Amino acid sequence: TFQLTMVFPLIIGLVVTPILVKKWGIYKVNLVTMTLSTLACVPFAIFGMQGNVTMMLIFSTLRWLFAAPQIANGGALAGEVADYSYLRDGEHVEGSIFSCNSMGTKIGQGLGTAGAGWLLAAVNYDGTLAVQTPEAINMISFIYAVIPLIISFILTVILYFHKVEMKNEELRARKAAE
Repeated sequence: TFQLTMVFPLIIGLVVTPILVKKWGIYKVNLVTMTLSTLACVPFAIFGMQGNVTMMLIFSTLRWLFAAPQIANGGALAGEVADYSYLRDGEHVEGSIFSCNSMGTKIGQGLGTAGAGWLLAAVNYDGTLAVQTPEAINMISFIYAVIPLIISFILTVILYFHKVEMKNEELRARKAAE
């Protein structure tokens, strides 16, 4: 059920993203929607720690709907970074930028998975038990409900400072004036 609260909102968000980007640009769309996604993570985390599944489902849907544009624009942001490098230095580094983006994604996924395992190991989680200890259940709730809030907040802060689209516009205007 939780997977459905991710997949369907993502599909809707991915369909709407090009319209939003055309109207407001990548930076504004990413910042506003990631902020809204982070805000939706707050009640998701609260209800998650309380075990209120119905409310978690509602806020999971909102969280993923608002996160969709940032997910959709990941490749476009990498392209903006490559454009910035070219506009600033006259060097084409597209391959390196996209390779770093791909490698960073894989490393992040690996560390995220390992981190969940390390946190579970820290509370002596035992997958063979029919009933988990309260510590293990609390850690599972923390991993599922609170860590996404923390990561979403960090991403929102990073997006706030990632003004490459605006820098590219400035560089293009400067080059056109020359």
